[in-house]
Amino acid sequence: MGEISIWKQGDARKTAITILLALFLTVIATIIINPFENNVSKSVISESTIIPLWTLVAFRTIVAICGVSTLIYVVVGVKREALLYHTTSKEFEIIPMGGLWRLSTFTCWSFLGLSLAFTTLALCSWAEILGLGLPNIILQFAIIIYPVIFANSLFVTMVVTFILIPQTHKRGDPLENWFKFPEQMMHNLNTVFLVLELVLGNLPINLQSIPLVIIFGISYVIFAAYNEKKTGIYFYSFLDPRSSKAAIIHIALLLGSLICFGLILLLNILINQWYLGTIIFLLFAVPFILYVKEPVKQNTEL
Repeated sequence: MGEISIWKQGDARKTAITILLALFLTVIATIIINPFENNVSKSVISESTIIPLWTLVAFRTIVAICGVSTLIYVVVGVKREALLYHTTSKEFEIIPMGGLWRLSTFTCWSFLGLSLAFTTLALCSWAEILGLGLPNIILQFAIIIYPVIFANSLFVTMVVTFILIPQTHKRGDPLENWFKFPEQMMHNLNTVFLVLELVLGNLPINLQSIPLVIIFGISYVIFAAYNEKKTGIYFYSFLDPRSSKAAIIHIALLLGSLICFGLILLLNILINQWYLGTIIFLLFAVPFILYVKEPVKQNTEL
């Protein structure tokens, strides 16, 4: 007799209805708002009013190369044993991760989006330098993807810093993997890169992007459910739909990504109004949300 799907256990049906309802309402909102049409000139996307064009294109190109090379390193060069949540035992188990499967985490989804965003932005800036024209769809894509990825990448950093690492530390599980090169790149430098783009570039951020931020998050929840069906594993235990609080947790996660979007929208407004003051604020605020040093292990010996 086959094992019963977790989506037929506990309160999973209620969670599924909540996710599907949120997706339906978001699709309707996307159709009404239509975030895919932005009347923004090519120069606004390609250039900067703060730094020379060559400096901007160098920055965007370096970030794009760092992003792509990090993902290649994760897939090809790194095979890790990770503590992952197994839905059958409802326990964390040490499971080897490698190859394309490592791209199944929300962190990698967001970082893949970051790499794609900076590659597109670099392409726009290079086209400006070389005097080349670009199809409108590329310009529109650059406008759309940046705020969506920024919101979700900031959300990744916040969840890792304030939830996942503290929980792992509290359980007494190994923390080494959190502080290795690719993890630091995808959990901390992701936010640094995106904040620098916000400070140096001219990309507009507006409320039209909200539905796409939600769709990105829901798309991952659906993918994670598919991945669990194939592997019996959730990378994030809080996505287990069987809990009585699962529906609330999923809504809270979507609200969290929207709060992050609201923060970058506010920062964009502040940068346009009080540039120097906002830069000073960011110099103090950004390090606060980064977790770059492994906690010191407490000595329990008497």
